[in-house]
Amino acid sequence: MKRKEVISFLLDIEQKYPVQSWKIGDIDMWPVFKMDVFFRWYKTQNNSNEAQKDMVSQRRGNRITRFIWSAYAVLKFKFRKHVKLGNVYCGSEAHRIEYKGAFINRYFWPFISESSEDDYLELEYGAQKVGKSYPNSDRLLFVDDYYLFYYFLNLFNKRVILTLPNYKEVKEEVEKKIVQLPSRYSAIMYSRYKAIYIYSKIFKMIFKKYKPENVYGLCYYNNAMFGMHCAANSMSINNIDMQHGGQGPLHPMYNFREFDLQAKWCSLPKVFWCWDEASHNQIKKWIDKSQYHSSVNGGNPWISYILESENTKKITSNKRIILYTLQEPSIDSYIIETIKHMSRLGTYCWWLRLHPRMISSGQAIKDNLLSHGLTDDAFEIEKASAYPLPLILANSVIHVSKYSGSIIEAVQLKVPTMIIDEIGVESFGHYIESGDAVDATSKNPIDLITIIGSLDKKVDI
Repeated sequence: MKRKEVISFLLDIEQKYPVQSWKIGDIDMWPVFKMDVFFRWYKTQNNSNEAQKDMVSQRRGNRITRFIWSAYAVLKFKFRKHVKLGNVYCGSEAHRIEYKGAFINRYFWPFISESSEDDYLELEYGAQKVGKSYPNSDRLLFVDDYYLFYYFLNLFNKRVILTLPNYKEVKEEVEKKIVQLPSRYSAIMYSRYKAIYIYSKIFKMIFKKYKPENVYGLCYYNNAMFGMHCAANSMSINNIDMQHGGQGPLHPMYNFREFDLQAKWCSLPKVFWCWDEASHNQIKKWIDKSQYHSSVNGGNPWISYILESENTKKITSNKRIILYTLQEPSIDSYIIETIKHMSRLGTYCWWLRLHPRMISSGQAIKDNLLSHGLTDDAFEIEKASAYPLPLILANSVIHVSKYSGSIIEAVQLKVPTMIIDEIGVESFGHYIESGDAVDATSKNPIDLITIIGSLDKKVDI
């Protein structure tokens, strides 16, 4: 099955079966099931052997020692001063970048940098990155520090009831059409419920102390963020999922069957903050009738912040920059051939920006390009991955991507974008229709070079 067909199948399941009533305890489980099934299928398509990761800190050491340390962290938190806050921001290490000597969350920094110290709190799931300089560290808590303590407490709770009507039929259809699931898959779902429940208890502890008006999260579809939104929704705290990338019609977690008036899923954000009108409209299609959930076009704060605070002309290059934002830890052979052909002109330098989760693949990509006869002046990896994206885009003549959310940012900065993958064409087709992007899915280097020549008219290719 192709990605579009998988998304369509999952939407059909939502219409055919009462999955909106799937619950374990008080937690709505269809979004959890949907996320898990989709990414299991996705990994089979990408030949990935990587085990699915829960967002629990993988601390080493004796389990008893770790429990004592976690209990101490909870006790220490209990003695923190009660202060009512305006905003709480929660993300992970993957959302951070090095910026002016500090390790910041780029999605929230525009807000945090303008906040008074007594009006916000920053939370992070996952382990603290060793050797990094976290700004305002006294306003930062790592929620996994408390996880093992609450995990231990949960061992004494009774097993809750699984309310999953037509689960057997749904599982059979998934296995027949999408991906094989483990034989004891309901036990896996129960384990996910327990992790989400434990995170929700942690977030409730934090929210009860600080009583925030708003809670902002990133990437709501993992155990920690499901737990955060469940906690906030149960406590009637406004909770927002900040857009962090592409979320078009081919993203399963931003595409559901139309909600009715009474729709209220505790595991979904109350508000979806979108970067642009197209992303906003995509979510409005299915969420607009809900009296509880909503979406808003809030713009991209990071772009505005960088363009206001940085000198966008500071990137010095004697060549015209083509920015290629990668989603994978390697470069397709036809792209390498395109770079080789264009390097002979001596006019362009390809800036290859690695996905934050794939920074370690930079050296392998460089070695591969050099082995194909390219020289260092034909491409740039280190700066492309280190500089703020809006700054690079503002200095680029063309942007190339498969289906990255950077396509949205390029359009906002009026940088012509070549979409080189069918998923991207399907997800961002509205930009092709508006003329802000072009379909460049041909894998022929000559065709790509021709498109580049048509977009960059200042150079005769």
